[in-house]
Amino acid sequence: GDFNINLQEKKGPKKGKVERFKKICGKFGLLELWMEIYPKDSSYSFYSGLHGTYTRLDGILISQEARNWAQDMDIGMIKITDHAPVSAYLQVGRIKKSYFWKFNPWLVADEQSKGRIKLAIERYFEENKEIDTSLIMIWEAMKATIRGVCIQNLSMLKK
Repeated sequence: GDFNINLQEKKGPKKGKVERFKKICGKFGLLELWMEIYPKDSSYSFYSGLHGTYTRLDGILISQEARNWAQDMDIGMIKITDHAPVSAYLQVGRIKKSYFWKFNPWLVADEQSKGRIKLAIERYFEENKEIDTSLIMIWEAMKATIRGVCIQNLSMLKK
């Protein structure tokens, strides 16, 4: 996307904006793909006619988990607008068919089960509030934890 941030800015008045953007990306586990593939490249995607300068304001964010799918990137030519198109070439491996767990609505119909799930969610976030990790990782781990609680509750309901 067009971030309107020169991610290669190392000094100057916009350095703080760049650092905040990078911190937010880090918090959500996102990488700016061009910087990952070509860390020393100075290609540009934007031309400012007003200032007569070239910068790279456009990029593609990708999750850390999907980083290995990226094979190459390309910055096209500036033709119609003042921005060049940025493309990423991804090689997604064969996706295995997997079992998807589905939430059973009986779990919230039973008050004891609903209480145990609520308590498990509260306990999870209480125990993990000080952990310095990405929000995506916290969310995925919480889902796995609560899925286990739900499976345990279903087992108890069936007995």
